[in-house]
Amino acid sequence: MVVLDGIMCNPYGFELFCHSANAKSITGTVDLAEGQTVLIVFMTDGEQWTMVDPVLTLVAVGGG
Repeated sequence: MVVLDGIMCNPYGFELFCHSANAKSITGTVDLAEGQTVLIVFMTDGEQWTMVDPVLTLVAVGGG
């Protein structure tokens, strides 16, 4: 999974988060500012972990 600053596809924005896992889920924390737009990309190899009904959960963390 990668989270990029902005919504441009070419060129991509600054990488805010990038992580891979050999599992059915992935978790990460990204500090964002109010009103900030991001592009979230999730990839799978399609063989071991097929992408059926993917779910993205966003949660506000901390006070602010």
